[in-house]
Amino acid sequence: MDISSDLTELGKTPVAVICAGVKSILDIPRTLEYLETQGVCVAAYKTNEFPAFFTESSGSKVKTETKKNKEANIKMKLGTGILIAVPIPREHSTSGHAIGSAIQKALKEAR
Repeated sequence: MDISSDLTELGKTPVAVICAGVKSILDIPRTLEYLETQGVCVAAYKTNEFPAFFTESSGSKVKTETKKNKEANIKMKLGTGILIAVPIPREHSTSGHAIGSAIQKALKEAR
């Protein structure tokens, strides 16, 4: 299993990271599970579903609201980061199926 060092660092550094979600090519549920095991608070802005970078949703739920996560992290002095995902605006989003198909095609061609 290849784990990016930035995920591990989020478990050790009290920093807020704002992103458009996890890269679609990654295993999103596994990435979110790893962040949870590192103690990283994960939230999504105005939704309870984690976005998938090019799409508004990934099928993976987040457990708490952004505001509650931030306050809990600060009050408990966890020393871990918080990841806040902001979904791509609907007008710029594409379907998860289109992205998934493109990824599978690219992986097949790469092999």
